[in-house]
Amino acid sequence: MGLIFENSYYSVVEAGTWDTAQEKASNLGGYLVCINNTIESIWLGNEFSKSKYSYDSDNELFNPEKWAINYFWVGGKLNSENQWTWVSEEYFNNSLYSLSIDNDNPNHNRLLGVFNNDLPSQNIYLDDVAPDNKTIESFPYIPLYKGIAEIPLSYFSIADTTVIEGEIASIEITRQGGINTIQNIILSTVDGSASTGSDFIPLNQTITFLEGEISKTIYINTLEDFLNEGDENFTVNLNKYDNDIIPSQILD
Repeated sequence: MGLIFENSYYSVVEAGTWDTAQEKASNLGGYLVCINNTIESIWLGNEFSKSKYSYDSDNELFNPEKWAINYFWVGGKLNSENQWTWVSEEYFNNSLYSLSIDNDNPNHNRLLGVFNNDLPSQNIYLDDVAPDNKTIESFPYIPLYKGIAEIPLSYFSIADTTVIEGEIASIEITRQGGINTIQNIILSTVDGSASTGSDFIPLNQTITFLEGEISKTIYINTLEDFLNEGDENFTVNLNKYDNDIIPSQILD
């Protein structure tokens, strides 16, 4: 299970190395978390520093009841010019990658963001020092870190359309936001002034957006009843598919 914050879905991935963590995040349709603003930094620090996210490798060097670090791979890496960049290609703001943490909350531990650097003595970024004031480089290398995957959410909407009674209505469903996930959307018709069976054939189906797909067209048969009527209407509802790994977001 993951968490939604603003326009992204965040999930912990099991990984021993940064490359493995990034690959798993990519397979989910995203990347290792990239920190873009102060609000996100504070939220990440306060959420993922909670003791419920700690795991064995966090606590090998310390007494977990007194002090612990939550280690997570994040999406910072050194480029060929030895500059820090985000894997999402977003701007790397040096003032934001220090994660703000509510250290006064007893349910929170310290959080350590681990960046991708080939030099073992420099592959860790710490927002603070250890209890004995030693820097993290003085500790043995722990190879079993986890990562925080950030997956941009997909937002779905359906267009209005008009059709002459007795013809086939074509209706477009579009996706905005993240497009690198597989998403299932449940469609169902609801009577308005037009009635199921006499004015249109009902629809109840699931459609799948594959990676990269941004629109699909569905078709609904309308029925001519030869009555002298005014304009009639019915609704096509969109609902998320609960078994999707990344939850779809419905705009209308």
